[in-house]
Amino acid sequence: MYIKHIKGNVKEGVDTPLGQRTLIVGDNGTGKSSIINAIELAVGGFASDVNGRDVVRKSSDLITLKNTDKSDKSKVLQATATLDDNAVCHWEAKKTPKGAGRPTHSIPKGFEVRFPFQEVKENLTGSADTARQYLLSMLPIEDYLDEAPENVLKELEAQKQAKPTLALGEHLQTVVEIAKRRIKDGKAEIKARGISKDLLGKGLVPTTEEAVENAKAESEKYLQAIMKQGKAVQAQDVEVARQSAMLLAQSVEQMDEALEMEQPQPITEDEQSFKHILGTMSEVIKIHKHRGDTSCLVCGGSLENVATEEAIQEVLQPILDRERHLIIYTDLKARRDAEYTRLEQAISKYEALKEKFEQTGTDEDIHIQYTQTRREYETLKENWAKQVKLSELEADLKKQQEVVKVAEKLKTDAESVAQSALQQAIDAFEDKVGAFLPSDRKFVLDLGKTYCRIGMSKYNQIRYAVSGAEYNMLILAIAAATSVSTDTFNVFIPEERAYDKQTLWEMLEALKNANGQVIITTTELPKEPHPDWGLVQTTSIPF
Repeated sequence: MYIKHIKGNVKEGVDTPLGQRTLIVGDNGTGKSSIINAIELAVGGFASDVNGRDVVRKSSDLITLKNTDKSDKSKVLQATATLDDNAVCHWEAKKTPKGAGRPTHSIPKGFEVRFPFQEVKENLTGSADTARQYLLSMLPIEDYLDEAPENVLKELEAQKQAKPTLALGEHLQTVVEIAKRRIKDGKAEIKARGISKDLLGKGLVPTTEEAVENAKAESEKYLQAIMKQGKAVQAQDVEVARQSAMLLAQSVEQMDEALEMEQPQPITEDEQSFKHILGTMSEVIKIHKHRGDTSCLVCGGSLENVATEEAIQEVLQPILDRERHLIIYTDLKARRDAEYTRLEQAISKYEALKEKFEQTGTDEDIHIQYTQTRREYETLKENWAKQVKLSELEADLKKQQEVVKVAEKLKTDAESVAQSALQQAIDAFEDKVGAFLPSDRKFVLDLGKTYCRIGMSKYNQIRYAVSGAEYNMLILAIAAATSVSTDTFNVFIPEERAYDKQTLWEMLEALKNANGQVIITTTELPKEPHPDWGLVQTTSIPF
């Protein structure tokens, strides 16, 4: 598919045939950009390089492209492109006192168009990160992952699912960073567990679970002896019961004081009825407001001076406040009654313990034995708990060491895959782009972790600081190499640059197989006509 004819009243007017490959030659100011702008308007609805701006889409700005010839009295800027199958694309906008009206743009059904040169330029002339991301997305890295280890492929798949918009090359770098982070975190965990292990092991007397159980049984034997002699009640037990009763008494006293401060008046039946009526009125007002009524649904009267929801709420608020106060008061009273019951139980317990303590004596020997065996049991239990914790730490250490080992292998494998696959993909991409450059030039891509550079190699000398014409060549070659879809109409229109006759002819030769329509503007003719390219000289266009 290609545009075979373009016509419009852009600038001084355009009416010229085009081919699949067209070279437009003419001096500055003879209408080359008029043809380009007419094409852009007709099929894309925009124009480039208007008043110093790269891309313009607003009709109020585009209207300035309309010719100023007095013979053209219309106020309409328009452009029409006829395709090779005689389908038509048409764009127009009418000038108004405030600028221009909404444009109309008609294209054939299912027609899709791309301007690859502009797309590539926009991505590569933005931020360094945008350019790097774009070039990474263009690299065929997936073609070189056949021999990648399973651990790397698994992590890559996880990254693609988590962030599907990122390029595969970026995912590879992310896998490397993930592995590094796991190594760092794992080593930090190993260090922390090592310190904990040293602290736990300090002063530890080894024991066994059996020894702990034996000590516990010995201690409980003396406790049972004390209980049988009725001497299990200690002074400490009595004191704990006394303190508990005192705390409950203080709590009950505080609640009584709070209850005596203010007893709310109960809600009367009249107030309940009044509340119900006001609530119903509020709901009716809401319905009126929602429906936008001007007269009452109930009585049919005017709603002009009816009370607002806010006014009703203001009247109703004191009753609502008293209701809440009653709820709080009732809840506090119930909790006070429950607390009082607990207080009575605590007092009874205290008095019973006190009475038993006073009635029974103390067998010093049994208590001493119990205290000693209990202390031994607690010591052994603590040591055993430390031993269990040490075993868990040792297991965690082994686990973390394995995590670090796996992460180190992932890092090594991912770095190897990234270096190998990325370089192979770059080599393939360089060859693909180089196919659309003159034969004595090669495309060069330098892609780092945080930067990217494109350049050109000629006579085995790599240069990244290229001229404007050479940079134009590179952008056009990348656009041609990355435009392989046959479902979309690609229109390659690079910026105008001055080329020598030999270089221009070589460019035409390199771009003759680009997937789409290629239109190049320049001021010089090539060294000789190219058989695959049509020629339009702007001096021959009927202005």
